[in-house]
Amino acid sequence: MRELNSSVQPAATHRLPSLIALRAFEAAARLGSFQAAAAELHVTPSAISHQIRALEGELGVPLFERLDKRVVLARGGQELFPAVREAMELLQAASLRVRRLAGERRLVLSSAPLFATRWLMPRLADFHARHPDWELHVRATLEEEDFRSGEIDLAIRWGDRDRHWPQHLAHEELLIERITAVASPDLAARLAPGSGPGALIDGAPLLASAFRDAEWQRWFDAAGCLKPAPLPSAHFASTAHMLEAAVAGMGWALVDPRFAGRELAQGLLVAPWPLAGCEGQHFHAVCPPAHTGRPGVARFVSWVRERLAAEAPATAG
Repeated sequence: MRELNSSVQPAATHRLPSLIALRAFEAAARLGSFQAAAAELHVTPSAISHQIRALEGELGVPLFERLDKRVVLARGGQELFPAVREAMELLQAASLRVRRLAGERRLVLSSAPLFATRWLMPRLADFHARHPDWELHVRATLEEEDFRSGEIDLAIRWGDRDRHWPQHLAHEELLIERITAVASPDLAARLAPGSGPGALIDGAPLLASAFRDAEWQRWFDAAGCLKPAPLPSAHFASTAHMLEAAVAGMGWALVDPRFAGRELAQGLLVAPWPLAGCEGQHFHAVCPPAHTGRPGVARFVSWVRERLAAEAPATAG
């Protein structure tokens, strides 16, 4: 058998580029700016530029076209970016799964601001007392979180009784608001003794939060008032802002007492007709079906249900 020519070398193995360089490339390509990528990765723009130049040198093609204050992907960058972007997302999701497998007791909750600030925060000490080994991270936002990112375990979202949830999400109803009228003590004192809810329908200043104008009409209907509800005199971006205006004596507000516990307990607001309430929004625990088996999700939902059940006698209407 003839010997192989010793000058023939084995085919070169293609070495993967530096992960640091790929991360810099992905951020610059996604943001269209070396400076923005540097801010996101907490490095200097020159460090990003250095990593990109090294990556271009290793691959042998330009990845960006440098313009005045921004960069755009060259042909090589256009070819590389989708794969790098997908790989980064897969690595991020896998890292989160591995942390959970390693026993990390961490729950990331995305919650409607009203529930997060007005119900959850005043009761968080109780959750930590019962589950001291769990770390709870709360994101108060109205945005519908994308569970595909792997960053969110559970979401608390609200809607009316007929809200249709996406088929790919599991949902469990936690709380149905029972709203009633509240006002500052000074404003409430202007009512004639023995006045019923109908006293507000003729000229009383009414406040409303975003997307909830129709609740005054439902409340007056539930109270047996036959006249059409007057238009609110002021609108607010959130229930929290509306309650601040009510404390200042600006008008009457509709709220579930569980979301105004501090103001009612301190006498900043009063509810003259606590039993004259009507149904408001429905709050649900929402997550992909696979998340329902996660220990943190199950513990948190169970704790919320226990607290709501314990508070039910004081808030039922």
